[in-house]
Amino acid sequence: MLLFTPGPTPVPQNVRNAMSDETMHHRTPEFEAIFERTRKHLFNLFKTDEVVMLSSSGTGAMEAAVINLCKHTLLNVNSGKFGERFGAIARANGLEAVTIENEWNVAVSVEAVVQEIKNNPNIDAIAVQISESAGGLRHPVEAISEAVKAVNPAIMIIADGITAGVKKH
Repeated sequence: MLLFTPGPTPVPQNVRNAMSDETMHHRTPEFEAIFERTRKHLFNLFKTDEVVMLSSSGTGAMEAAVINLCKHTLLNVNSGKFGERFGAIARANGLEAVTIENEWNVAVSVEAVVQEIKNNPNIDAIAVQISESAGGLRHPVEAISEAVKAVNPAIMIIADGITAGVKKH
């Protein structure tokens, strides 16, 4: 298991040296070759059909997901700082945000999520963290996704996996 938690993160000397080199333009053949190799590595790492690389912070990735995958109402699972942030992003972008608020570091129940989508037919996306890094909480994202899709297959599941880690095969 690789765990991607917030820093401080030790940076090896060879990486610091590479970062001090002249910036490579993103439209050069050299950059395109590095980008393509990196994409291939990410496909292999995540075992997925698509990989999107964003040049932003984690919050930028959260905003990109919300504004592109939610058109009306976001159901936001809030069990910590990053769950709180999803609701703020939705509201800042003019979307309605319905929040299931738990004590910090308390996982949401599948039943609570299903009940909320049954109560509010305008919900078209759900935002949940796979892992809330502050306390190590892991939400039952797979079970939530399965139960939600059984009720409404059109609902988008936004699963924030920044600190979730990757299972090695």
